[in-house]
Amino acid sequence: MNYSELIEKRAHGTFDFPIEYFQITPHHRSYIMEPHWHAEMEIIRVRSGTFSLHLNKQHYLLKPFDIAIVNPGTLHRGEPQDCSYDCAVFHLDMLCPSGSVIHQYVRPLVRNSLKAQEYIAHGSNTEIEETIERLFTCLAQKEERYELRVFAELYTFLSALYRNHILKNPKKRALPDRRLVQMTKLLEWISTHYTEKITLARLSKESGLNEKYLCRVFKEYTSYTPIEYINRFRIEKAIDTIVSGTDSITEAAFANGFNDSAYFSKLFHRIKGMQPSAYVRQLRDAEALISDS
Repeated sequence: MNYSELIEKRAHGTFDFPIEYFQITPHHRSYIMEPHWHAEMEIIRVRSGTFSLHLNKQHYLLKPFDIAIVNPGTLHRGEPQDCSYDCAVFHLDMLCPSGSVIHQYVRPLVRNSLKAQEYIAHGSNTEIEETIERLFTCLAQKEERYELRVFAELYTFLSALYRNHILKNPKKRALPDRRLVQMTKLLEWISTHYTEKITLARLSKESGLNEKYLCRVFKEYTSYTPIEYINRFRIEKAIDTIVSGTDSITEAAFANGFNDSAYFSKLFHRIKGMQPSAYVRQLRDAEALISDS
């Protein structure tokens, strides 16, 4: 999963089975969860280490076997520390067949009139933890006819959310956070125009915010300045270009918005802690090891 795509236009899973499961380790190409949001629900569970997770403006420090539920439309980012974690991303509509009685339970979550509790500490809810353990095991092993098991566990998960009062039903629906809406729209614009020359003045024009205020709000929601974020975004896209294709490092840098290979290498080393060639080699070795295991 490429978490650098802020509004993820890629489909998770397939058209008829829209769920995708990821096992993330320090060697994964998308180890750092860059700021993004999507219309799907996401379940994250830490296996080892710690994970500093930001959901909109709320912060959680996840420890081993803690669980986070990312509601649809939530801007989220995370910084793992010596961490391995699992996540499943799925569209709630897959659980909501038209005309079914189940519709009344799923649609409120799709529409955000009901929201799941975001953080479940290890040991605080055995039923939820055991259900997610079964779900993730099923997704990882993909045994024959596993899709039936996945649907069964997802329905069990939703039932447990209701039964354990894990869903919030505010008496008065909160108005959208205007700044959050502005940020998500701007992040969407960046994900489309990142290969172009982008200045702070242009971002100010696109967002309708003055430059000083834009920088303050942008950092509040993403932890980066606008230019820092764009550079990190371009580097993640360049890594994908190199690993997924035949482009050289220089070609990938130029294809993803950089116009100076020396600057790209310097910036890459500052962010990733090593030169691009060494990082890509390490990434390919790790992926080959996973494929062989």
